[in-house]
Amino acid sequence: MTYIGYYNEHGYWIGESNKGQLQEIFAAGNNPQDSGPGESLPIDDPDALSLEVIRQYCEQTGKYMAEENGVEWGGIEYEEI
Repeated sequence: MTYIGYYNEHGYWIGESNKGQLQEIFAAGNNPQDSGPGESLPIDDPDALSLEVIRQYCEQTGKYMAEENGVEWGGIEYEEI
């Protein structure tokens, strides 16, 4: 089992890859006031998190989750929108 992070301008998600299947286990949007994936801001909104910050959060969260669950961390990938 491996955790992999995917990110883009709308936010990020962590997926669990297991035996060829990929399942979302965590997601967060680009809104600094409400990180729920359904609360993302338009990407041109001046309050939206930058792509670099989203990337950092994706990696930080994914590594933490993998460590906490004793799962291999597979890194992050940019996901085209």
